[in-house]
Amino acid sequence: MNRPTSRGPFDLDDALRAIADQVVPARDDDDSADRVRSGVRHARRRRAALAGAAAVLVVVAVGAGASAVLGDDPRPVLPAPAPSPDPTPTPTPTSRAAFPAPVTTDALLCRAPAPAATGTDLLATLTIDVPEVSVESLRRVDVAAHLTVDDAARVEVLDPLADAGYVITQDGVVVSSTMAYDDAVASPVDLAEGAVVDIGGPVGSFALCDPERVASHSPSLLPGDYELAVVVPWVVSSYALERDGAWGAPVTAPDGDTPLHDGWLVSPAVPLTIEPDPGAQTPAAPEAPDAVPGAFPGPTTTFPAAPSYEDLQCGMPAPAPTGDELLARLEVPASGGVATGGETTLPARLVGLPTARTETVDFRWLRAYVVVRDGVIVSSTVPATDSYDRAVLEPGATLPLDHVVTTAESCEWGTSSGAILPPGRYTLQVVHPWMLASYSLQQEDGSWGPENVTPDGATVYSGWLVSAPVPWTIS
Repeated sequence: MNRPTSRGPFDLDDALRAIADQVVPARDDDDSADRVRSGVRHARRRRAALAGAAAVLVVVAVGAGASAVLGDDPRPVLPAPAPSPDPTPTPTPTSRAAFPAPVTTDALLCRAPAPAATGTDLLATLTIDVPEVSVESLRRVDVAAHLTVDDAARVEVLDPLADAGYVITQDGVVVSSTMAYDDAVASPVDLAEGAVVDIGGPVGSFALCDPERVASHSPSLLPGDYELAVVVPWVVSSYALERDGAWGAPVTAPDGDTPLHDGWLVSPAVPLTIEPDPGAQTPAAPEAPDAVPGAFPGPTTTFPAAPSYEDLQCGMPAPAPTGDELLARLEVPASGGVATGGETTLPARLVGLPTARTETVDFRWLRAYVVVRDGVIVSSTVPATDSYDRAVLEPGATLPLDHVVTTAESCEWGTSSGAILPPGRYTLQVVHPWMLASYSLQQEDGSWGPENVTPDGATVYSGWLVSAPVPWTIS
């Protein structure tokens, strides 16, 4: 065995060589193991005798021999420390259902249905502080109300105090409104959870129905019982919600510009009583308005029996002309004529009744007519067809329906038979399909009745408009 001759600085190569010298090919497994252990003990004694030296020695014995493996760096490798948690984690946005459809300004104007009170799904509620309000005619009274933000919500909105207002309703209809909101002049404000904002102002007995809120020409509402609701604009640009004691990140509009909600908060209504002015004289009862000429005594009318498609075919008697009972009529010139084998344009027109508004299945593209001789239809261009579009005829409106009339004989489904009507004297009547989908009528007081429709969506009337007969000569 080779040993170092002097005690110099510790030499790793010498230590490894000393161990290897102790290991010789084994005669058997036990002998090999003994030699390995002896070599290791010798190396440890040698290492302890070397002052100030430090080394890490690893010997692995396998089968009949042993090998020593040392790393270049004798220092132990420690596991990397676990990353420290982020002291300020980023909260995730608070999820919630979408806001409900907003109460629009138009829904708060006069003649609109009384608005329903808004609820907590808008993250705030509005309440009038008194159970009822009373005001004398031509007077005003201060009414206090407050806006309360939900305890688990923070919101950024345009200042709701910029134009707080109110609506007065009677019989389910708005009769006075102070809506004139301009969000261009309102500033954004942050409202904390549970915040309470005082909303107060004068409420007048005036019928304020001008969108610009000009009160100089607004009469007082008649004494009686009404309902009052306070309203404030509610334009939400962002919000955050609390959940399980933690606040979520603010939710904002995706484009950063369009509000998340743009509408109004509406308080529950309270009774409002308008008292008579003690010093005012009782006004005379208004005179009944003059009846509208041609107006209807009720919202509906009765239609006569309708001519059928078969009634307008060749061989049938001349059809009776229809009149204003169908809420419209067909008008044609007093007479006409055409040379044999030729054609002419008959300037007919559809005229609506001034006191009726109609919606019909649209057959305005169909220009049909029948030719009559000796009281019998001898030519008919009435086809068997259908249509699915709708057309509205406003009261008193006139629609040109020029008809091209020829001397060709038509008797089979409105198509020409190939024959020519012989010269002679005939009468001609323009016809038009008239299938009423809905209608409304003007009443004698000038108001308009409701739209009349059938419960199942079928037509109210299905028939034909038929013009008066006019002389028509084939020369």
